[in-house]
Amino acid sequence: ILGMGGYLANRYPQRFDWSEQGVHSLSDQSAKVLSALEQDVEALALYRRMNWEPVRAQLDRYAYASERFKIIEIADPNEKPDLLDRYGLMPEQLGQGIVHLRYGGESVNVEQPTEETLTNAIVKLTRTGDKTVYFLEGHGENPIDGEKGAAEEGYQQAAAALRNENYKVEKLLLAARSDVPEDADVVVIAGASRLMLVEERDALDRYIERGGAVLA
Repeated sequence: ILGMGGYLANRYPQRFDWSEQGVHSLSDQSAKVLSALEQDVEALALYRRMNWEPVRAQLDRYAYASERFKIIEIADPNEKPDLLDRYGLMPEQLGQGIVHLRYGGESVNVEQPTEETLTNAIVKLTRTGDKTVYFLEGHGENPIDGEKGAAEEGYQQAAAALRNENYKVEKLLLAARSDVPEDADVVVIAGASRLMLVEERDALDRYIERGGAVLA
């Protein structure tokens, strides 16, 4: 998972240099991201009451810098469990607390609401064009869903992490196709235990030749 995340981060970099970040005001990088917003970013913070103040202070900086950044609510999920259903969140996603950001029809969860993580989350939400990751199947690969996908060797968590970063995640049965789909940015071969057909290898070769990437 870490290797995949590192690769995708390098292929589609969304990180900034925060070395000149001020203590009470947002950096120039964050201000630029906020100024480019075309819709409102809605922020819902779910933390225990004892942890509200630093989270509120961080979100207030964004709200002060842009009227497009809306703080919907800061709440204790134990006191308002209905918020989980309303925003489509699961209890296991909360950890020590999260900031749930929404922009248009997309959303992302931020576990550590620093300026870096919040701004990068906004960048991901506003990124134009979907990036699609295909997981190859049909050769005994580790699955991304179902009971086996949730097992230790499964890739369900990896797929969920990619979706949380706003990547589309699809399964690819290459034996049933003549080529890798045109929208594939990355093809992941996760622990195949059987050899591919010659036609499948040829399809992957053509995909690589046209600029695609394969992670195995």
